[in-house]
Amino acid sequence: MKIYHFETLPVHPQPQELESFCSYTMRLAEANGMDRLSRWWLVCYPTGNPRVTDHTGDFTPLSFGQLAELAACSEPTLQRTTFYHLAKKFGCATKPQPMGSFLVGSLASHLRYCPRCLAERNYYRLTWRFLALAGCAEHGCELGYTCGHCEQLIPLLPGRLKVGLCPHCGQDLSRCPSRQLDEATWQKVQARERDLAYLLNPQPLEGSAEGLKERLGEQFASRRLSRRLKIVTVARDLGYMVSNFHGLEGPSEKTKCGKFSIYLDYADYLAVDFQTLFEAPPPEETYEDILVHWVQQTISRLTQSGQWVTQEELAQRTGLDVSAFERYPKLKALWVDFLTQRRQARYTSLVNQIRQIAAELETEGKRVSEKEISRRMGRHPSDMGQYAQTKAVMKEVTGPAAQVRYEAQQEARLLQLIEQATADLEARNEPISKTAICRETGVCLTTFEKRPRVRAYLAEQISVRAAEGRLRQRQQREAEWLARVQEEIERLRANNQPITVSAICHMVNKSEHGLRSYPSVDRLLQQAVQAYQDQQRQQREAELLVLVRQAAETLRTTGQTVTIRTICQTLRKAENSLRTYPSVAAFFKQVVAANKRSQTEDGR
Repeated sequence: MKIYHFETLPVHPQPQELESFCSYTMRLAEANGMDRLSRWWLVCYPTGNPRVTDHTGDFTPLSFGQLAELAACSEPTLQRTTFYHLAKKFGCATKPQPMGSFLVGSLASHLRYCPRCLAERNYYRLTWRFLALAGCAEHGCELGYTCGHCEQLIPLLPGRLKVGLCPHCGQDLSRCPSRQLDEATWQKVQARERDLAYLLNPQPLEGSAEGLKERLGEQFASRRLSRRLKIVTVARDLGYMVSNFHGLEGPSEKTKCGKFSIYLDYADYLAVDFQTLFEAPPPEETYEDILVHWVQQTISRLTQSGQWVTQEELAQRTGLDVSAFERYPKLKALWVDFLTQRRQARYTSLVNQIRQIAAELETEGKRVSEKEISRRMGRHPSDMGQYAQTKAVMKEVTGPAAQVRYEAQQEARLLQLIEQATADLEARNEPISKTAICRETGVCLTTFEKRPRVRAYLAEQISVRAAEGRLRQRQQREAEWLARVQEEIERLRANNQPITVSAICHMVNKSEHGLRSYPSVDRLLQQAVQAYQDQQRQQREAELLVLVRQAAETLRTTGQTVTIRTICQTLRKAENSLRTYPSVAAFFKQVVAANKRSQTEDGR
């Protein structure tokens, strides 16, 4: 079905303060008379799938499609309805997948709401998504997480777009009861609301978003050190790994974005809000400078005591993680300088020894090679490449010019072999391929590939027709397997046997991996198995519905009250498993409605 629309929708209300993207989507669609999510996406994204689901609804989508134009609302305004600005402040990518990893464990998977707020302002706040927010900051009541009428969880983006109504029972959520918070909890909720509002709204500091994560880490480290707290102590008290706080306090370009829940817990632990952390002036001494000072003192003590200095020993004595020597540039430079000084004494003697052995080989009239020099020194040839000085001396004494001439001769010989092998294959009318050339020459492919000229020449000799022939063969095999699989599927259907991938693979004597390597066969398998599973489920649903109706009729006959619970007890089945079948769930609704009418008539 093709949807036609004008430049804007007839009605285009603007997002409210801290309104969630799911809420605004439903409210905008409802205002324009569209109550179905699928139809709404066709209007906003007429050329493709928006990939906005119940789980990613409030994340910043890859594209807003035509929503900004239709709603007469700018894209920055739409971004304020998502977690876009929160992710920017913590240096997290604003795409749904990395944003989801950053916020994992921090968000409620279903709708949380304040009935009083819905009664006053009919929209859902973005801050309600955060589990760290225990209640409503304005009214001091707990947030509801299920419908107060039917006790079911409410999806963030239901199929029927209606703000303030339960998609299951259709009741008004603003009339649901709510429990009042105590004074202390209310104050904490108000503080948390202010914190989240600051993070979710755009701030001027986001213009320099590249350095925000580093500045935030410095603030955390400075406040921890001012309290004389070890990072190991903080990790133990909060129940996290030490490495989490190393990456938080001293992030680098290689450091992945941590979890938002850790930032929240750490800020609560230090009793500081995020506005203070982001806008406070930088500390006088950076965390990295403090680490460098500690490591310098530790190296000095170990060296004076004659102990061997390693990164593991330094990490254990300073409470750092070994990865810190890679994350912090200054710390890494300090370690590199120390290693350079320690190696200075070692490579001087190695250089003298290399020159002496090279002179001995020349005197003996033998070829000077790295292998022979390393053997006489009692070392592996790779040891000679550890230091720039020994590596340079080794190149000097082994004669790099001679090595270059040797490689040139080998390259010319290989080119001749390829030419001869190509001519022989063409004469026999055989396909020219890398495998065929290697077989003709007796040279492995690795030997050809490691030389640029030979690799380029070898690629020129392989005709495109060989590749096209292989493609045609594969297409022919795919068509044959497709016909065989279709035939076996029809046979299973005719015999009323289960249609499964394993059964089909057994009948055609082909592995599942082999069949699924052909795209058309893989699609056919998926469609056939899915159709069979759907048929089996429908049959099972019909059987269960008959059993449920019989159980209800038995209860009525025996004079017992017909309720969902008594029906489940009679059938000895769980209610949740029965509700997975739509017809059974509809019958349960009829039972509930009948009971309500009976209670109403009894009350009269």
